[in-house]
Amino acid sequence: MIEAVSCGGIVIYRGKILTLYKSYRNKYEGWVLPKGTVEPGETHEQTAVREVYEESGVHGTIIKYVGKSQYSFSIPEDTVEKEVHWYLMASSGYYSRPQREEYFVDSGYYKYHEAYHLLKFSNERQILEKAYQEYLEHIDQTEQFAAVHPRCRLELTADSTFRNLQIVMHEGLWAMVSKEKSPAIHFVIRHAKLRSAIESFEPPLVEE
Repeated sequence: MIEAVSCGGIVIYRGKILTLYKSYRNKYEGWVLPKGTVEPGETHEQTAVREVYEESGVHGTIIKYVGKSQYSFSIPEDTVEKEVHWYLMASSGYYSRPQREEYFVDSGYYKYHEAYHLLKFSNERQILEKAYQEYLEHIDQTEQFAAVHPRCRLELTADSTFRNLQIVMHEGLWAMVSKEKSPAIHFVIRHAKLRSAIESFEPPLVEE
């Protein structure tokens, strides 16, 4: 038996879900969620973001971890046990570009019920159902937060100034926020309350 680990994203923009159509030599056809294998040295979060971008051209922003799905399949002379870790993500628009080198021939954003019935695999339908419910709860929490904090507003933006941020935690000591691409940002937070807030932070979503 071979054990394998992959990570992927349920990417949502304005309530619609990113899905990809894969057609592999007439042997494998159907709509799927973006996902892929963890590479050496990567965290699960890094893998999920990378795979979403490679397979769809979409820069996903992780909102939260959703859960994992498990399945198995046969290869010549062995069986693969696959574990997939899923992350709820947001994007900044409807743009997508399927990775044709990996046999993805179409991509797009679909309403929940459309995406649910399009998806080829039952385990992906199940994780989508869970992720979409958490997305709705997150939107509701955001609206409640905005109602009692009218001067506070956080938006996911397409402005490149604030994209591709990385936050590295050293639990109990510091949090480092950085971005390599211009304009570069690097700073370390040691203040206990602010560091704790960042450690437990889940960014709200703003729907237009």
